[in-house]
Amino acid sequence: MDKITYSIISRGELKIKYKGKSIIITGELIFNPPIFYADLIVLEKIKGLNYKEKKQIVEFIKKDSLKNIGTEIIFD
Repeated sequence: MDKITYSIISRGELKIKYKGKSIIITGELIFNPPIFYADLIVLEKIKGLNYKEKKQIVEFIKKDSLKNIGTEIIFD
């Protein structure tokens, strides 16, 4: 599996790095409870990644985000 890294870079942007690509996903950060609602439509429009790769990114971040960065990331 290729390494996936991500970080919330502002209240409205999530930066994902995968296979040498840097992907910016828009969304909304809520502080209490800490949740980032990521816009799934933006990820779906990214060229150069197939459906399986996009699904892998979403599943990894959903499972990892709360324990790793203390903020749940939900793709909607």
